[in-house]
Amino acid sequence: MKILKSIVIISSSFFSLSCHAKSVDWNDYQQSATQIKEPVLFLDQFGRFSQLNKNLKLSLVDYGDKNKKYSGGDYILKSYGVEVLNNQKNYILYQGTVPLKSTVDLKILYQDKKIVAFRIREFSELDYVKRPYKKFISNFFIYNKLSNLVIEAPVVNSSSTNLESDYGSILAGDNFSYIKEEKKYLYNANIRESNRKINDYKLILDSDLKCLTFTLGCENINYRNFLEK
Repeated sequence: MKILKSIVIISSSFFSLSCHAKSVDWNDYQQSATQIKEPVLFLDQFGRFSQLNKNLKLSLVDYGDKNKKYSGGDYILKSYGVEVLNNQKNYILYQGTVPLKSTVDLKILYQDKKIVAFRIREFSELDYVKRPYKKFISNFFIYNKLSNLVIEAPVVNSSSTNLESDYGSILAGDNFSYIKEEKKYLYNANIRESNRKINDYKLILDSDLKCLTFTLGCENINYRNFLEK
C-alpha cells in the first residue's frame, strides 16, 4: 500500500482558476517527468494536473461561469470539477458550482493499487442575497481505479449568520487509512462545532467499498459509475 498526500488550493478575492487550464493538457511530458520523480506535489505548482502514477492523473478543472437570476437581480456561479485520466481515458469524477467569491481546495488523502481517496472543501461568500453570509461545504470521495466507481460522502454543510460570524461547524482535520488486519477502510474527520467542541465523524467501508457504518448514515453515501468523457 502506498499513501500519497497532495493539496491543490485555488483562491482569490474573486474565484479564479487562472492556474488551471479549462482544457487539460494531459500530455505535458515535462510535467509528467517531474512528477514521476516526485509524485507528491501541489497541483497548482504546475496548474494542470497531479500525476499519481504513470497511468493515473488527477486535475481540478474550471468549467466557466454560470449566469443566474433571482428576484433581487443577477449573480454568477463558478462551475468546476475533478477530472481523472485513467489509462488514457478521461472521466469527470465530480462537478459542482460555487459563488464567485469562493476558495476551493482538494486534498489527496490516500492511494493504493485499487483506489484514490480525496476530499474537497468549499469556502464561499454569498454577498448577492439580502442578508449576506458565508458557507462551508466539505465532501469526501473514493475513486475505484479498476471499476471506475466513484463514492461520495458528505462531511460538512454549514453556514454563518452573516459575513463576520463563524461557520456553524467546520472541518478541522481528516485522514484516511486501510486497516489491514480487519480488511477495512477508515475515513476519520474532526468537525469543530459552533460550541468549539470537536466531534469525531467516521466512515468505515469493507474491502469491497461497501459502507459498514457512517456517522451521518450509510444512506447518505452516493455510489455512481462514470462513463468516459
